[in-house]
Amino acid sequence: KYRLLSFNYIQSVTCPITIFHGTDDDVVPYESGRRLFYSIPMEDKKFYTIEKGEHNNLIRFETYLVGIAEALK
Repeated sequence: KYRLLSFNYIQSVTCPITIFHGTDDDVVPYESGRRLFYSIPMEDKKFYTIEKGEHNNLIRFETYLVGIAEALK
């Protein structure tokens, strides 16, 4: 419905990037998140896979909580 050009915008980001994506996301497919991650040209990036995570419930998962703590150090 809405066209978000994340791929275009993320190419010019210069700060560290952390992406969290649930495998059961029915809004943005998991593979789309992986493709976006691999398109990032910089090395300072991290991707967290949240098994069984959906679009709006990632905070319920330990992987997310650990990842957020690491990203905010």
